Amino acid sequence: INVPKVKFKRLQKKSKINSSGFKLLIEKVREIQKQRFKNSTTFLNSAMTQEEIYQFCTLEKEAKIFLKKAVKAFDFSTRSYFRILKVARTIADFDNQKKINTNHLAEAVQYQEKNF
Repeated sequence: INVPKVKFKRLQKKSKINSSGFKLLIEKVREIQKQRFKNSTTFLNSAMTQEEIYQFCTLEKEAKIFLKKAVKAFDFSTRSYFRILKVARTIADFDNQKKINTNHLAEAVQYQEKNF
C-alpha cells in the first residue's frame, strides 16, 4: 500500500489560516459532531461506540478497498482499525464531507503508523 508523504516544499508554505481561522474551523467541526450525536450520550468522534462507527463512518467504494489493503499491509489490530475510522471521520468532518474517502483514510493511517 502506498501512503504518500507530504513534500518538504508544502511543509514550508505558510498556512492561509490564522489562529482565529483555526478556531472557527474547529468550532464548525464540533458543531457537525454535536448534530451527529444529538440523540446520543457521545459528544466526539473519538468516543464513538462500535455501533456508532458502523452508523457514521460511511466509506466511499475506493476507500473500502484502500482500508482493506492497509489493514492487511500493516497488520492492524481490531482496535487500530476502529481508531483509524474515528480519525478518518474527523478528517472528513474538517473536509465537510459526509462520506470518508481514500485521502481521509490515508491521513488517518499515517497517524496510526506513527503509533507503532
